[in-house]
Amino acid sequence: MLKLNKLRILVIWLIFLLIADFLFGSQIMTLVTNLTNDYFRIRHSVFHHSLRENISVKDHWGGLTYRLCTDTYGYKTSCNEVPKKNTENLREIVFLGDSFTEGIGLNYEETFVGLLDYSLPDSKIFNLGVASYSPSIYFQKLKTHLKNNNNPDIIILAPDISDVEDEAAIYNVSGDLIPYDYSRSYLDYKLKRVLFNSFPVSTTLIARILQNNQKKNNSKKIPDPRSAWTYLSDEKIPFSLETAIKRFKSSVIEISKLTNDNTELYIVLFPWPDQIKNDPNATKYVDIWNNICKENKICKKVINTFTQFNQVKKKLGKDKLIEQMYINGDVHFNKNGNTFLANIIHKEIFR
Repeated sequence: MLKLNKLRILVIWLIFLLIADFLFGSQIMTLVTNLTNDYFRIRHSVFHHSLRENISVKDHWGGLTYRLCTDTYGYKTSCNEVPKKNTENLREIVFLGDSFTEGIGLNYEETFVGLLDYSLPDSKIFNLGVASYSPSIYFQKLKTHLKNNNNPDIIILAPDISDVEDEAAIYNVSGDLIPYDYSRSYLDYKLKRVLFNSFPVSTTLIARILQNNQKKNNSKKIPDPRSAWTYLSDEKIPFSLETAIKRFKSSVIEISKLTNDNTELYIVLFPWPDQIKNDPNATKYVDIWNNICKENKICKKVINTFTQFNQVKKKLGKDKLIEQMYINGDVHFNKNGNTFLANIIHKEIFR
């Protein structure tokens, strides 16, 4: 009898919390925006997700806390004014990429895009990069950008190694970009959106718990296919490399069609720690982009930074290089890694 009463009380409390979430969940989520990034990392109808416009907030990545500011387009930018020579006749440069290009975990001034911005007083920088983007979204993002801006003089596309899985297994490019995984259907996606809109607090808490469990499980997977595909045999890759390559090619061609003949397109390739350890040349990855650019004659240059990273590895060793260039326990560059990458890009394009 006592257990039954406890069960009834629990059920009543759950019903009460769900009703409160349904009625006041949106307001509650708004009140806690300083504690969560759900407020400024938002859904987008065209390119799946984006950063909210005109924000100045503290963001968190792992154990790092940093300042995140965006402009009127929702592009990550400096929280302070970047000094330029003048406001007219500035060379316009667009960066396309994912979390590496966004510079996740770091203030804008510490990212390779920000470092280049401050070193190029004659240029206007637009950073279209956002975490978890891939080439199909790069195209959609640039297409939207050009509706309100001039054709850029330079496009610097920095595809991430994980873009292969994103293109092959995460994003469905049929119509609007709808996320899916190996088992998720469009109906499943719509159902989850309805649940989130109806019970935002409850679904957010459940999603965080599931994500944490997934991260624990993924940490035990060796190797991680998001990066290891560059050296795994095709039969061991749990997604279609052929699908990803087709989408890469299609997206880059469409990107080139959006701009005029005077726009220079550069591709910048860089390693994860996994490549530093296990695949220093990442030939499979590099060849994909070299072939796309060579076959279609649409790239000014492919900047393969694996060469420079390997030179440093010879001096420091792979473990020391990873320690100096990457965020501890993470695949992203720290300030040193971003500085190293910015110097390479500057020398290759702007010397």
